[in-house]
Amino acid sequence: MNKLIKGAVTGAAGIALLLGGAGTFAAWNANTSIATGKVATGHLGVQLTPNSSASWTDLTGGGAGTPITDVNDYVFAPGDHIQLKQNVTVTAQGNNLTGKLSATIPAATDLSGLTVTASFDTSAGSKVTAHTTGGVIDYYTIDASDGAATSFVVPVTVDVTLPAASDNTTMNKSDIDLSTILISLKELAPVPAS
Repeated sequence: MNKLIKGAVTGAAGIALLLGGAGTFAAWNANTSIATGKVATGHLGVQLTPNSSASWTDLTGGGAGTPITDVNDYVFAPGDHIQLKQNVTVTAQGNNLTGKLSATIPAATDLSGLTVTASFDTSAGSKVTAHTTGGVIDYYTIDASDGAATSFVVPVTVDVTLPAASDNTTMNKSDIDLSTILISLKELAPVPAS
């Protein structure tokens, strides 16, 4: 390679190195802090209401039902329907906070063919609203969007049934743990402004 070509290659390599390092030079900059206040994060919680005992009723066949003294002694047959009444206390705070109330059963739990549904009190004065789709309630919400800390009691009704069409796979089950039913309260994302 002649000296002219070697010099051109060397020069090009030097320019590439200089350009590659161009980002290492400091640029002028400045900053300042905003003179403002402080913010805080809120909270969302649900728990069994202290001193509120669970009340079970056998509603099989309709009517007002028969009180169940000890649900641990109840033995299901197809078509049976029992109902739990229990209060939970919701605590919440957040300027744009809305929560979704539901009853869930962990996926790993086997309730041996029993169906479980929950409803929450939405009567006048309640802070719970039913959300419906096509006239059917699909979940319940609580609204704590004014930013003030709030705490209120919500009556919960949980219905447990063994469908009348249950087959033989639901026979001879024992120790079906109804305590695995969870009352859940989860934050709902704010609805975007239209």
